[in-house]
Amino acid sequence: MEEIKCSCGGTFQYLGPEFLRTGNIQFLVDKDVEEKCIPGELYVCDRCRCLRFCANAIWISERKAWWEEQRAEVEREQQRQQANFQARFQAFLRDFAAYSSQKLEKIASGGSLFSGYDEVAQAATPSLGSRNTSSRSPAPAGPDGKTPSPLGSGNIS
Repeated sequence: MEEIKCSCGGTFQYLGPEFLRTGNIQFLVDKDVEEKCIPGELYVCDRCRCLRFCANAIWISERKAWWEEQRAEVEREQQRQQANFQARFQAFLRDFAAYSSQKLEKIASGGSLFSGYDEVAQAATPSLGSRNTSSRSPAPAGPDGKTPSPLGSGNIS
């Protein structure tokens, strides 16, 4: 077996197989519950007593295969969250297109005025400064000739 050198200049000495426990420690363990451990080999430096844990090659290949499966699931979840956020952002822009920049700034800074729009209102805040009110199309007029509020008769000013 080849020598493994430590950064201090010492040499690692083999201490044998060891298991590195991961996750929570359960005091009342069911017989069917599998304990999560990483199998490997433990070494100690003969000079500075630094420990080195080298994971078992079989565990590494199993872990890589597990991560390939999990990564696809994690990426799908991130894409779903991004699509949900984009839909909410577009709804925010559509619902509040007729609002003045001042009202939108108040909504973005208020935090709790529109609980469903808090996150997207904060994301819209940077675009408020670059908003061009001349290119904005007016909201359709209601039966009384005035522009209806998307929130009913509530007054926000």
